[in-house]
Amino acid sequence: MIKIIKHSVISDFKAFTDNKLIYTHTDNDRFSEFLSSLYRFLVISYPKFFKMDMLSKLGFLATELCVAQTEFSKTENKINTAIYLLSNASSLDTDINYQKTLNPEAYFPSPKVFVYTLPNIVIGEIAIKHKIFGENTCFICQEFPDKTVFDYIYQSFLETDIKNAIVLWADYINGNGKAYAFLIERETSSNIDKDDFNEKTINFLIFNK
Repeated sequence: MIKIIKHSVISDFKAFTDNKLIYTHTDNDRFSEFLSSLYRFLVISYPKFFKMDMLSKLGFLATELCVAQTEFSKTENKINTAIYLLSNASSLDTDINYQKTLNPEAYFPSPKVFVYTLPNIVIGEIAIKHKIFGENTCFICQEFPDKTVFDYIYQSFLETDIKNAIVLWADYINGNGKAYAFLIERETSSNIDKDDFNEKTINFLIFNK
């Protein structure tokens, strides 16, 4: 059995941890300003954040909310930790921005934008920040949760030495984004009272259904 240790939500200019409202942005006009404001509110020291594209910022912050003040965050060199990223729009928003730099009337390919034209860069940013060296996989799917992906995650826990993982849905397009992050672990005597990691539990925790 796999247990949910902690989860977070970023949606509608609000941030939650374990269904507790952590932060609300009063200006609902620009999602980019909301993410920068949330970053400062969380008192994170990671200057590279401001160079990231929007998808990476969103996934990064959802993960920070999810792992803060956990035993996981205190562990160095996480070789048995996996990261599973799920997304619908993938890196499309950044792809569009990069395409604009290729237009003849304003031609100059932007390397700093090109870096983020793969969705798995989000995984890289998280892995670097938290020194994670385990398996990582990016899935493009229509919605969250996705049964096929969850079956894959369970199989990975069964067949490998993964001890814990970050499961992250991050989706951003046209100025709007949502993210759900879960810190999950193999069941032990110390976490047996935690919620099971499955579609039913997630639908209840995130969507109240």
